[in-house]
Order: sequence, then C-alpha cells, then structure tokens
Amino acid sequence: MLKKITLIFGARNNVSISRQLDNLGLTLIGLVSLGYCLFADKFAEISIQLPFFDFPIFIGEICLFLCLFFFLLNWIITKKKTTWLALAVLAYILFILFRAVSGYFEWGPLALRHSAMFYYPLFALISFYSFRKEFFKGKRTGFLIALFIFILAGDGKFLHIAEWGRITCFVLAFILIRQIPAVKMRYLLFFALFIFAPYKLFFLGSRAMLVSNLAVAIFLLITLSLALKARKHVLLGLTLLTLVFLYFGLTKFSDRNALRSISSFKDNIRIYKKYLSDIRMLEPFFTEQSIKKMRVYNKAGTVVYGSENVDPPEKALQAQIEQRLSKLEDEQAKIDQNFGEQISKFKELDNAMSPKVAARREPASSGVNSQTAIITNTVTPGAETKQGLRAAEPLGTATIKKDAPKVTDIQESPSARESAVQVKPRLPETVLSREGSRENLTPEYAELTLEKRRAEANITGLLVRKKEIKQQQVAFKQQLQQLKTGESLGQYPLRDLNSAYGNSIFRIFIWQDMLTELITKKQVFGFSFGKPFRSRKIEILNIADGEWKRDGWIAAHNSYLEIIYRTGILGILFIILIFYTFTGMVLRSIEHQSVTGILLCGVVLNLLVAANFMLILELPYYAIPLWSLFGLTLAYLRELSIQN
Repeated sequence: MLKKITLIFGARNNVSISRQLDNLGLTLIGLVSLGYCLFADKFAEISIQLPFFDFPIFIGEICLFLCLFFFLLNWIITKKKTTWLALAVLAYILFILFRAVSGYFEWGPLALRHSAMFYYPLFALISFYSFRKEFFKGKRTGFLIALFIFILAGDGKFLHIAEWGRITCFVLAFILIRQIPAVKMRYLLFFALFIFAPYKLFFLGSRAMLVSNLAVAIFLLITLSLALKARKHVLLGLTLLTLVFLYFGLTKFSDRNALRSISSFKDNIRIYKKYLSDIRMLEPFFTEQSIKKMRVYNKAGTVVYGSENVDPPEKALQAQIEQRLSKLEDEQAKIDQNFGEQISKFKELDNAMSPKVAARREPASSGVNSQTAIITNTVTPGAETKQGLRAAEPLGTATIKKDAPKVTDIQESPSARESAVQVKPRLPETVLSREGSRENLTPEYAELTLEKRRAEANITGLLVRKKEIKQQQVAFKQQLQQLKTGESLGQYPLRDLNSAYGNSIFRIFIWQDMLTELITKKQVFGFSFGKPFRSRKIEILNIADGEWKRDGWIAAHNSYLEIIYRTGILGILFIILIFYTFTGMVLRSIEHQSVTGILLCGVVLNLLVAANFMLILELPYYAIPLWSLFGLTLAYLRELSIQN
C-alpha cells in the first residue's frame, strides 16, 4: 500500500505536494485555534457522535486526526528516514493508546479525557515539521495582520475573545508587521495596532491569567534587554515605562479583591490555618459520599459535552453579579442581627462589672471601664464608629462557639469565621496593675473580663466584615452599570474577597491530597487514566460541591500536578523535557538577538505559567493553541540557527 502511494506521487512534483500538505495542516490548525480564540468552550463542544461509540469526537480530535494523516502522507511522499526521534514518538503514541484503552475498559470514558492531555502535544510535533517561512509571507501576511487587529479592536465590544487570545493576537500582529518592507505602511500598521489594543482587558479576568500576563511582561523586559544589549539609559527608560504601565493597569483596571488575595500572604496563611482547624474538628464525623454516576463533560449524562447555559455572555455575567449581590445582602442582614446581639451582650457584661469596678481602689473611668464607656456610647447596631474598637489580643486557646457559622461554605467571610472563634486572651494589664497581683482578682471578675473582651473582638470583626461588604457592593453595582452601558468587563465578574481567598485555599487542599495519595499508595507510574480523583479535605469542608458532587471527581487545577498524578515519574520527566526545551528556545533567541523568537517564547510562557493554577494542558481551547505555537517557535529558531 505504501509503495503504491509513493508511485502515485512519484510522478509528480513531490516538493510541491509536500509544501501543500504542510500548508494545509498549518491552515487547519490556524482555523481551529482561531475558533478557540473567539468562542472558547462553545467551539470546542462541536462534535460528532458515531453510533458504535459511547462518547463524542470533538473538533480538536478531528483536527488532530486530519493533521496526523497529512503528516504521515507527507512523510511517505518525501521518503524520510526513520530516526530514533521518530521511534520515540511512536513509542509515546503507543503508551498513550495503551493507557487510554486500558483505562477506558476499567473506568469508562473519563480515561479518554485524561489521555487528551498527553496527545495534545502531538500538535507541537505537527506544527514543528509543517513550519515554512513562506507560509507567513505575501498576501497571507496582510490578511493575518488585518484579522488580528480586527479581533483586538472588537474585543469587549462585539467580540469576547479568550484571555490568552489577547496577548497572542497582539504579539503575532506585531511580529508580522515587522516583516512589512514598506516603511510607511509598517508604521501605519503599528499605529493601528497600538491604538486598537484593548489594554484594559489585559488586566481583567482570572487571577491566573493576570499573574501570567505580569510574568510575560517581566520576561520580555529582561530577555529583550539581554538580546538587544541595550544601553543603561535605554534599559532604565524601558524599565520605568513598563513599571508605569503595569502600575496604572493594575490600580485602574484590575480586580482589587483578586490582587489582594494574591498579594496578602499573611491573610492566606491565616485563612488556611482556620480551614485546616475546621478539617481536624470535622474529620472524625466524616463519611465519604458514594457517587454512582459520573459526568465526563459539562451536560448532565455520562459523556455528553456541552453547556446548559445558552444565555449571551453579558446576560450570564449580569446574572452572576446579581446573585452575588443578593448573597451579600443576606450576609449583611445576618451581620446586623448578630451585631445587635453582641452589643446587648456587651452592655450586660458592662452592667454586671460596674459595681465590682466601682468597689476597686481606682475610679471606674480608667482602664477597662473607660473602654466600655467609649464602646457603649459610640457603637449602635448598623453604624460604624470612627474611633473603632480595640480587638482582643489573639493569644491562648481557641474554642468554637455552639452557634458558630457553618464551615461548609466557601463563600463564608474570613471576618465572620474569625468572629465564630472565641479567643482567650491574657487578662488586661490595666486590671492586673490596678489590683497589684493576680491573687487580688476574683475568679468571677476575671471571667467577666474575658467575656467582655470576646464580645469586643466579635464586634470588631463584624464591623470589619460590614465594611468589606459595602466595598464589594459598590464594585458589583459599578459592574452592573457597565454592562447596561455596553462596556465589557472581560470574561469574569469581579470576585468578592472571600471567594478569592477560598479559591486559593481550595487549590492548596486539592494539591495536598493528590500528593498524599501518590506518596502513600506508592504509585511510581501514576494512577490509571479514568480513575476519578476525589479530595478528602474538600469533601470534609463540603466546598466546591458544584464540581465533585456533580461530576463524581474533581480536577487538580494544576496541569503539571495532573500529569504527575497520571503518569508518576514519567510525568516528571515529561515536564522537565518541556521546560528544558523552552529554556533552550529562550537562550537561542537571546543568542541570535531574535526579537521574533523572544516574543513567541513570551506567548508560550503565558500559558505555561497559567498551567500552575488552571486546566490548561487538559482543555483543547488552551492546549491546542499552546502546543501549536510551541512547535512553530521551535521550528523558527531551528531555521534561524541553520541560517546563522
């Protein structure tokens, strides 16, 4: 069969046919990547259902099959020799097939979803061997430049492109414009690119992509300075300009709650410890729920992929924001009620202590009682004082109140949770000095003092949380107004502070449970494809139940950890290979002073960084564009090295 194919094409211009096959493969990858850029998961849901399969075949897999067919056909036509690299790739494909098939018969279609993370890198191989500089020259260059500028100009207006697509389209347009030979046309296109770039949207969206964008900005600043060997004053000016741009964007456009949840290391540690304390308290009473039916994709059912929400993006965002506003109003009502109870309790304690304080040697206007007078006279339910309340010193042993809020809600306020923990502080120094010694202090008076300090700490926590709620309500109302006027918010509504902290802790617990399971069960080569992972800590807290209760499993939200969980030590070697190759690409770009190479590496780095916190390598609308650009960049730098 192979000889017949060779004979058929042997009479023709094999070089020309090879180029056409390469161009066809690159065009197909480009069109699919464009669909992911513009429509993300909705485009990825396009699929066909064959009658003899109990799972659909999606557009990404169809593209991969066609590209592999073109690649193999090209290999036969050009009569390429089999090398050790080709044998290694073949062994890799057979390994994926074996794990996918064995996992499918043991666990079901979820094994195929896990295998996708490992066969998507084949797009890097295809794009690497299909790359030709001629593909990005001539009329095609002008068309691509116009397309990228059009997409950037329409983003946030009549288009809502993927987060990764903004920086990718901008960089690719910049690279192509540099190739324009006509100077005036080149400057005109640069002007259009910088005018229509949606700078505001670079700072909106998920926290992971925000961190990735910042990482890319720093990466480009360093590598371009090294490659171009800029003078000190030029480097200083470029650094200052970059810092001003980042500062202005972060302060004016970014979600403040998202930034605070990233930058406040102490708050994250504090909240993590509180959740960990809740886990230890609830674990003896925990029984893992049995989930019989698993969902592999989005819609209800075993293997149906799709989204039940058919509302347009603006309407979906508006519904999310209104829902969060409603939750904040409910929480505010509970705080007002609790606030009144704490004030009443404080006054009762104050009245109970007054006769005892009056009998002491110092007047009642000093020490603790003076603080009591300030609080009693200035604090009223529903109002905040300018003077504020002095919180109790967080020393001693914590005890949980019987009526403490439930620990099962990820949206719960850190301040509200803090108010549920009664801290036993040291006795006030003013009381000790007034009495002269601890023996002169009666047990009854000491207990009343502690109770009063606890009430004071609870009141302070409620006031702080109430202030946070007001700030969040203002931010959400501004977003609703922006939606009504047609202004884009990016692809995510602003995250309330408690959700931001909660999502960070949520990931940490998943990562801990994954690593613990790998180590305790000694899975050197990882767990089977299709085995559903469930996080014990997450289920004890009963958070993120929208995922694990709905699907029967939960994702790692870290692509690298997911690779290690599924393939063990082989996954570690695979990750090392990825970053070894990427580092070589960066060093080669700097060595050859290639601005194009550095910019392409920056685009690849954008998604590689985000993969630490998101499902990047698992999902086609991230993974396929990433691996395709990875292969193209590697091929471009290889040709650059050959020419030099």
